[in-house]
Order: sequence, then structure tokens, then C-alpha cells
Amino acid sequence: MLHITIDNDSFLFSQTDWYYSSGIYAKYATLIDQDDVFLNLFPKKERKVIRFYGLTHQVYTPMLFNSPLVSLYDRPHAALLQLDYGLSYASANDVLRLQGSLGWMGSALGTGPMLVWFHDFLDYRTPRGWEYEIGNAPVIQLKANWYRTIISDRWMDWTLTSQGEIGTIHVNSSIGSELRIGRLLGLDNSMLFDQFTGIPDEKGLLELFFIIGGDIHYSFYNATIEGSFLGGDSPHVEKPSSWVRTGHFGAGLGGNQLDAMIMINYRSPSTTEADRHKYVSIKLNYRL
Repeated sequence: MLHITIDNDSFLFSQTDWYYSSGIYAKYATLIDQDDVFLNLFPKKERKVIRFYGLTHQVYTPMLFNSPLVSLYDRPHAALLQLDYGLSYASANDVLRLQGSLGWMGSALGTGPMLVWFHDFLDYRTPRGWEYEIGNAPVIQLKANWYRTIISDRWMDWTLTSQGEIGTIHVNSSIGSELRIGRLLGLDNSMLFDQFTGIPDEKGLLELFFIIGGDIHYSFYNATIEGSFLGGDSPHVEKPSSWVRTGHFGAGLGGNQLDAMIMINYRSPSTTEADRHKYVSIKLNYRL
């Protein structure tokens, strides 16, 4: 399976381009032998085991991203690029995903100059202040996600979600839920958490659902805001908000070979000086 998710607030056509300004997530996933003794964490239960490789790029900016005055910034500029590797263990009602990531955060990536060129090429407002970007630092992250369907029938399900992450950039945890209504597949075959691998024999529409959900997120440490303990000095840092609330709603469409989902996301302030934020996520899966 080939997967791509693009997050961007400019998809709202509201002239916004700040805070969590851009996220690109590309992934290749393949089904592996669940009886492999080195991978089978659930020897007494039949599970679908998926191995995935990914690439992640994220960009963060303050609200007044085109102002040259650092005194007006309510969030530091930051960008990171990382390679991801992980395993996903799924049954019809739950998914456990383990992921490790290595990469880099900071000006060495050249994100600032690239964004200046891109905005000028589109004749959009020029981003400024990238000379105040969070300092260079390595990205070393471990993350675990667990999803568990509590209520399920043919046309509706309700799933609890949880996450824990630790590393040089983020240390956090969250808990939330997802409510889906429509034509649904179980978690081990659904596009919702990217568990569908291989081309099924069934043709036509396999999933069609509306979704609403959210979570409560506690951040112990966020280097994109306060700077990394492994990196050099950062010319501009802010105080991160400990508690962040998120919400989203959207729709998903799953076919024999291609899946698509779109969601509008809302997020409470990530720093004590910032405002709330909204952006759009577009997700595509192509089964090989």
C-alpha cells in the first residue's frame, strides 16, 4: 500500500498559513507473516501484521508569518524531516502501532528559503523570520498508538484512541475517540488507520462513512516550541501549552484499490501566547 496525507491550513481558502502550517506524510506498507516469532506480539491471537516505512515533513510558523518583527511572534518557526519505520498489529476491533523515527530539525533542512521561493512563485505573502528558527537538533522518536472499538454494528462504530510518544522533539500522551457512521469495515481492513493491504476480490465501493472525533493531548516537552535539549541555542522560543484539545470531522471513501478521506481539524492553542488553529487533512491510499 502506498499512502500520503497532506495537512495544510491554506486548503481552507481563508488566507491562513500559520502555526501547524504544513504536514506531509508518505508511507509504504506491506503485509508480513504474522507467525514470525520476532514480530508476533500476540502469539495466542490471530492478528494482521503490517510493516511500514515512512517519510514525514512538518512546518510550524507564528500567526504573523510575514512580519519581520520577532517581538510579534506567538510561536517559533520550526521545521523537521524524519524517516519512520514501524509495525502495526490489527484485529477487527483493535490496532496497536509501534513506530521509531530518525531525522533532523532546524535550519540545516533549508525549509525557510524554500518557503520564501514557493510563496514568491505563487505571488503570495512572503514568509519572514526564518532566521529566528528553532535551533538544529536530531530527531529521535519512539511512538505507540492503540485503537480499540468499543461499540460496533453494521452502520456505526465508536473507537477509543490513545498515543504515547517520547524522544528528542516530543514527549506527550493523548486519549480520544472516533465515531463513524456509514458503510464500515473492521479496523483490520479499514482505511481509517491504514490497515487495508492488497487488492480485495470484491469490486466497487467498500467503505463510505462520516467521521467525527477528537482527543485531549498532554505535552511534557515540545522542542518545536521550547528548543531541543540536544540542539544549539534557539533565537526565539515560547512556552508550550501543557494541555491541547483537538477535534475533527470529515468523510472517507474506500474502493477496491483507492481510498480517499478529507477532514477539517481544530486545535486549541499550542503556546500560551497563540490562538486556536484549524487546517484540512487530505489522505489517499493506493493498494498494490
